[in-house]
Amino acid sequence: MITTRPEHGSKLIPTGKKNRDGEVILKPPVVIAYKKAKKGVDLSDQMSGYYTCLRRSANDYESDVSDDNISGSVEEESSSDSGSEDEETIDVIRSAELNLKNNNEEWKWSKNRRSVTNFEFTASPGVKSIVLRKLGCAPSDVFFLMNTLEADFWNSVRLETNRYVDYYLMSPSTRKSALTKEWFKTSADELQSYFALCVLMAQVRKNKIKKYWSPRAVTETPFFSKVMPYRRFLLLSKFLHFVDNENLDENNKLRKVSPVIDYVNKIFNNQNLAVDESLMKFHGRLSYVQYNPSKRARFGVKFYKICESASGYCMQFSIYTGANPARADGVPCSEAIVLELMKPYYHMGYTVALDNWYTSPALFHKLTNEKINAIGTVRMNRKNMPKEFKSMHLKKGEMKVLYCKGIAAYKWKDKKEVHVLSTYHKQPKMVKTGKVSMKTKEAIIKPQVVINYNKQMNAVDRQDQQLASFSIMRRYAKGYRKIFFYIMDMAFYNSYVLFQKVRGKKLLFDDFRENVAEQILERVNMPEYRWRGRPTFGPSPIRFQAANWAHFPNQIPPNRVKKNPSRICELCKQLQKKSESRWECEQCKVALHLPDCFKKYHSKETSRLPKH
Repeated sequence: MITTRPEHGSKLIPTGKKNRDGEVILKPPVVIAYKKAKKGVDLSDQMSGYYTCLRRSANDYESDVSDDNISGSVEEESSSDSGSEDEETIDVIRSAELNLKNNNEEWKWSKNRRSVTNFEFTASPGVKSIVLRKLGCAPSDVFFLMNTLEADFWNSVRLETNRYVDYYLMSPSTRKSALTKEWFKTSADELQSYFALCVLMAQVRKNKIKKYWSPRAVTETPFFSKVMPYRRFLLLSKFLHFVDNENLDENNKLRKVSPVIDYVNKIFNNQNLAVDESLMKFHGRLSYVQYNPSKRARFGVKFYKICESASGYCMQFSIYTGANPARADGVPCSEAIVLELMKPYYHMGYTVALDNWYTSPALFHKLTNEKINAIGTVRMNRKNMPKEFKSMHLKKGEMKVLYCKGIAAYKWKDKKEVHVLSTYHKQPKMVKTGKVSMKTKEAIIKPQVVINYNKQMNAVDRQDQQLASFSIMRRYAKGYRKIFFYIMDMAFYNSYVLFQKVRGKKLLFDDFRENVAEQILERVNMPEYRWRGRPTFGPSPIRFQAANWAHFPNQIPPNRVKKNPSRICELCKQLQKKSESRWECEQCKVALHLPDCFKKYHSKETSRLPKH
């Protein structure tokens, strides 16, 4: 229990309660602030002994924070998943006293809209020319992923995995099983094939990994056993590593996956951005596991993301690992996260959308100083919000706006009262949404600021929806490896967004994933595996690896009309040449000349061939 004494001369204020004698109870302001901050402690933390005391936001001491939030759609007023997430309290009393002393700056809200400034966007969004040059004129699906996860990345994982196995086998304290004795050094190509199998496991769901290699006819998936033996897959899952254990920063809770985080954040780098958090499902023992009852996963590792509003492309992310000792005293956790993530985008005129856990007048004022436009729903009990709003009672559809320090504060009555802050909406406008009321048959109108917020804020939700549907295999893995696979999910989705922007081709996300996994396995060189069981004679099993996807020529079978039929060559047809062939591709079922047309047809995309 933390106790403190009020400073000499500090006045006591009424708490609104009475004692048994009927007298009004008086307490110091700092004690009242402390108790209100304590109300934000998550219910889950009271139930879990190993959790430390958490609070919603270090700067919210005026009153308790309700769970009413507007996330994605303002009128739904759904519970904010982030409202219950918070920062560890090192010294609540000290922060409260500091905030009470430093809150002398006056915020005078008025109807003068001249202070609002819309910063001009000066960056160049979209796919960079250097990326287009690397992809080439007709890139296949896999090149979009390999543009993100380049050869250097896979070579680094190969190096650290092999180094970790050497350390493991040399250590006298580790017990060596029969499985570990089968280890031989892995290669970058083999790790890519392992990754491709993990992707395919997300497409073909089975409750046990071993069942992917099961020979049982009713559930057999022979493709997996043709790519890699089951025991080799287990070895790679066991020893997958990303950092040198000899040079670990023991104070960094993400030390075993930090090289991957740094690499991907560097590679990921439009005018409109959205900041929100995601919860990676995890029930293991990590000190930074979060609990959120409004999330589907409930328990997990929290990712803070900046995503492009139009597509959900993740541009930057960070992982919550507990209290940050480097954070300045009195700066709320929610404010510090936004400022840290937005640093690379200062002074470029970006527009960022935030939900009501992050939004506050103080944060928006700091963002305007860095020439960043901001919009977000806000809780009425945030510090420095207009006090006039508390006494305003609006009818449905009414809106009031006040301005201060370049910020516009909106109060609009829909089904409930909605409060929004914006730094780039000068004129309060009501616009048609394109929808019609079922009751009155009249056009539904909303404030322009609300429509813009709803449009921009769905970016992180859109990405989360895709990742939840097709998550790469993460079961049976240690915590840091699960984080690695989640980051690979984000890289996959970013590659998919890039594919859509460059190719302008409509393709479902799961089809894109299957195409990439298949193309990875086509281009890699696999090692010669020693297969268990009775020795086989003849060609090595590695030659049969491509049996499921390889294309072989075959003579066109006879029909009722012709004994030796022929058809027009598909490649010649695209080149506007009428020439027939007696050979066809078994997989594609198209006629092709041997060997030139057959080879060219399967080494280029037929849709991209030039026509004469």
